[in-house]
Amino acid sequence: MNENWIKTFTGLRKRVESSSFLDKVFTSDLTNFVDWPASASSVIIESPKLVIANPTSSLEVLFLSDYIREKNSSETEVLIKKIAEAMKLTESDYQFIYFIEEKFDKKIDMTTLMDKNYTQLENKIINLNPKVVITLGSTVTNYLLKENLRLVSIHGKFLDLTLKNFETKMVPIFHPEYLMVNPAMKKTVWDDLQKIMKFLGKN
Repeated sequence: MNENWIKTFTGLRKRVESSSFLDKVFTSDLTNFVDWPASASSVIIESPKLVIANPTSSLEVLFLSDYIREKNSSETEVLIKKIAEAMKLTESDYQFIYFIEEKFDKKIDMTTLMDKNYTQLENKIINLNPKVVITLGSTVTNYLLKENLRLVSIHGKFLDLTLKNFETKMVPIFHPEYLMVNPAMKKTVWDDLQKIMKFLGKN
């Protein structure tokens, strides 16, 4: 492993000095590593402005996906675990849940199913009380925002999420399933995750 890469990763500025960056991301003890992310170009990570994590939260991060895929669901869960490890999250620091947990006929409109499951999801998020909800992909993100935005324009941004009287932060990222077919986007997602790590004091 190139020594310069290690210095670059552990540097306070997270600035990449060379053309390639961390083919593997180290876990917190810097002895083991996971395949996350792929190579990346020069980047500077800036902290979100005037954003403070909820001090009463017991859960650091809630990963929220739209529905369970017939294919790649296990791969998605493995990748979420690797992401959590790279973010220095313990098993008690995060949870990964689906908006729609039951299998369904693909002919049924997704919005109809989300409407049906919304109250249950809302209560679950409130009970978990996460400091950050990381939404995976545009479907669940736009539903919660009640918008129709392109993920490319909002990924990695700290957005306000209000559910009844509960308020927290939501950060959209690209869905792990998308990363499986487009590995080049791992760098973009890793940049977004580092912002969340800084917000949580994990960097």
